[in-house]
Amino acid sequence: MARATSSLPTPDSPLPRAVVRGVPATRSPSPTPPPLPAARPTTHGDRGVLSRAAIAGYCQAHTRDSLLATMASEQIPICAVYTPDEALAAELVAERGLIAYNGETERTPYLVNPLHRAGLTRSTPRPAPGLGADNEGILRDLGYDDEERAALEKDGAFS
Repeated sequence: MARATSSLPTPDSPLPRAVVRGVPATRSPSPTPPPLPAARPTTHGDRGVLSRAAIAGYCQAHTRDSLLATMASEQIPICAVYTPDEALAAELVAERGLIAYNGETERTPYLVNPLHRAGLTRSTPRPAPGLGADNEGILRDLGYDDEERAALEKDGAFS
């Protein structure tokens, strides 16, 4: 059964600061919640508006970090939404090497492909080749011989 997900603002930002996954309305003392009835709609039927308003009001009454701590202590699934600056400065991002910087003087951040940790990709992208840099190889692959490639170049086909 799909669960609803909502992005909600907190008082420390008008932007969404936390993502709350839908959870059963009743809490169970056991670590495994009771099964939900198959017919239960994920929209909460006629009470959906009230439910969303109650959750939004609760989120508005807490900062993102206090909300995360409270939800974690209650084992309610939630995750933080970071601003770009917060994401760049996040400890986990640094630990995993997910941000790198272009240039030596102008430090422009870019995302490192997370698959590089598994050896599936390069950690840093290669720059795109210059305009026309691959012409020779492409024409060779298409069956053009040296004379034909030189004639195309002389006729200005690549300018």
